[in-house]
Amino acid sequence: MKSATLSQSVCQAQVEKEEPASSPPDLLSEESFHQMLHLEQIRAVRSQKPFYLMLVNLGPLINGDDPSLVTRPVASSIQSATRETDVKGWYQTGRIIGVILT
Repeated sequence: MKSATLSQSVCQAQVEKEEPASSPPDLLSEESFHQMLHLEQIRAVRSQKPFYLMLVNLGPLINGDDPSLVTRPVASSIQSATRETDVKGWYQTGRIIGVILT
């Protein structure tokens, strides 16, 4: 459990330097999220227990010039509806938010 928390902390530290200013706060970058997803897949195989991945496709909701009008409120809702230990980030930057439910 400590290694997952450490990995999440390392990935979380990359959020500010990898994401554009218009990106919602507290979402891992696409690269960091995929790294965490890979670690969770390895853990699931080793423990022979499934994990849950929720994907929220924002693409159809985004119209106009400012995607943050959609991404920020949705990311905020996801943050408030999930646990602190759940891993939240971009599955596909600007279009799909992923949540690894731990």
